[in-house]
Amino acid sequence: MHRPLALLLTSVLLAGCSHLAAPATAALPAARSAGALSQRVDHVRGIGGLFFRSANPTAQYDWYTKHLDLAAKPNEGTWFFWQLPGNAAGFSTMWFIFPASTTYFNGPCMINYVVDNLDAMLERLKAEGVRVAPKTLSDAGGKFGWAYDADGNKIELFEPLIHAAPVPHGHVLGIGGISLKSANQLAQYSWYAEHLGIAAKPNEGKRFQWELPGNPPTKLSTTWDVYPATTDHFNGPCMINYLVDDLQAVVERLKAEGVQVDPKAGADARGKLAWAFDGDGNKFELLEPAGH
Repeated sequence: MHRPLALLLTSVLLAGCSHLAAPATAALPAARSAGALSQRVDHVRGIGGLFFRSANPTAQYDWYTKHLDLAAKPNEGTWFFWQLPGNAAGFSTMWFIFPASTTYFNGPCMINYVVDNLDAMLERLKAEGVRVAPKTLSDAGGKFGWAYDADGNKIELFEPLIHAAPVPHGHVLGIGGISLKSANQLAQYSWYAEHLGIAAKPNEGKRFQWELPGNPPTKLSTTWDVYPATTDHFNGPCMINYLVDDLQAVVERLKAEGVQVDPKAGADARGKLAWAFDGDGNKFELLEPAGH
């Protein structure tokens, strides 16, 4: 199934954004110092989309609408709106389920990364020997390109156009994290640091700082991380973390609705954590940010 152009019309949004916090130099290969990255015009700004497969997309959409209030629809998905710290320009992250038979991406899930200069990014990736899809796409939302990471996973790169972002609503505030598995964790960290400038560290990952539109805006972050293939922290090839505004209330409601909820709960510097399983049995994480 090809991705309908209608899906892209309200995609990730950008205008004159300031740089993200400078990544730690020690996490980068020698050729990619933090100073060098700050001068580039092909940065990854944040997470623009999360796409995964299901043998029954309609049932999955219904599950997420009923239990997490995502109000997603087949062939439309849903969007989480956000902005970079200190900048009122709007972005969004698309959440979308594809049929299991889709050929739009090659793995069980695909991540879309927001970039500020798609042409520069693709040319640099090619020069660095990265496999880049020969075709690109442009629509009313912006420009798209695709490449393949060190494990051969297809990734999507998106340079958005300028739009105004509506204020979000509902129990889920946004995407709090994306966790991937890899048989060669360190090689994947190195690939993303070298080619996409995502300076992540083992057991720490990379945090994309952002704000929920409002007055004043709510400061939040999305954590990107790679786990060893042997991890038992989640049961599938990837796991999504959803930010919620009241973890206890969400967990109690899920239990009352018959959803499988992990009996263990947790907390770290980010806030309070819990885990549950969706309609396809995928484990997902819920985070109530500290100080929210």
